[in-house]
Amino acid sequence: MKISKKTLFSAALILIMGIFSCQDSTSPVTNYTVTVSGVVNRLVSGSPLDSVVVTLNNPFRRDTTKKDGTFNYSFVSSEKNDVNTTLRLSRFGFYDSVIAVTYG
Repeated sequence: MKISKKTLFSAALILIMGIFSCQDSTSPVTNYTVTVSGVVNRLVSGSPLDSVVVTLNNPFRRDTTKKDGTFNYSFVSSEKNDVNTTLRLSRFGFYDSVIAVTYG
């Protein structure tokens, strides 16, 4: 069976690319748990608002506030960087609000 030089070169190139694309398997993997939580209150009276849909833009998460106005997101990230994103608060019969947040 005769193997051409092009086939041998292609196989060697694929093997080398595969070796260099691998991550260092000996380095420890660190995961960070990120928690975004808060309370949604009425502006005038300060009483908590329930049933407000709170949508986190990056990464996408959605939660609805409880009777005491609280919401809570948790997710795992492999990078420890500050992230700038937005929270969108919406409820039927109210104006939507968009709040810029930074977490990390």
